[in-house]
Amino acid sequence: MSKSFMSIGEYAKMVGVSPEYLKFYDKKNLIKPIWKDDRAYRYYADFQIIHFIELQQLNNMGISLEDAKSIIDTSSLEERLDVYKNALQAKREEIINLLFLMNQIDDTTSALDRIKNKESWRIEELPLSYFTFIDFDKRKQGRDSAIWKDNFSMNATQYVKMQDSSAYQLEPGKFERMWGAIQPDLTEQISTDDKQTIIPVGNCKCFVYEYSIPTEYDDEGKLCEKIWDLSLPLTIMKEKNIKHKGEFFQKRLCTTHEPEGEFLHVQTIAPIY
Repeated sequence: MSKSFMSIGEYAKMVGVSPEYLKFYDKKNLIKPIWKDDRAYRYYADFQIIHFIELQQLNNMGISLEDAKSIIDTSSLEERLDVYKNALQAKREEIINLLFLMNQIDDTTSALDRIKNKESWRIEELPLSYFTFIDFDKRKQGRDSAIWKDNFSMNATQYVKMQDSSAYQLEPGKFERMWGAIQPDLTEQISTDDKQTIIPVGNCKCFVYEYSIPTEYDDEGKLCEKIWDLSLPLTIMKEKNIKHKGEFFQKRLCTTHEPEGEFLHVQTIAPIY
């Protein structure tokens, strides 16, 4: 036997698993020992270290062990390269989505903490995101879908555009209301249809107002209109001489059940000059 061969114990230490794990791989024909002696002791070659690492790597990319073995054994260099490129792109998207979720959780946690401590408003520069809403003809159909229905998702956002940017209260004819969602990196995912609108939010100063109100529902079980009342943030902005750009974004952060009843926690965002 050549000294370049490793016993199953030595090979197991090199790849970071137990000998029993390698016996399972042998039984499944995933990685078989390069040689067995008369006593059926298993021995492995140096190149099988790389073989094992790549098999594990492909499996961690979401590919079954059997398919991973087939890729290693039979695929061309170009096919193998495509597998890795596609997996890399998928993992990048997972990271983006995970970071977005972390930002959402952090945003909601901070907002609820400020609501609890009666810190109702502030001015800050928000991270850049994109807001999209569907055109008028598609709006009703969109609101009836599972995605756009009235719910408490952190993505569910109401866009309120003041038709008169100097308006002090929400009055009939002074604003229009649309539904949409704030999402990251939408520029590559969204249709270029002219009827769709993408509004960048962030990387500019924004007035942020957070508050809680008791929830009330109408006979159909829908939230009453008062939750979208902008009179309080507009009052603060007028008192502080803060000029908004006529655009408001409202996020329903969550609901809580307290001894006094159910409360809705809302965040209103307005880009300012």
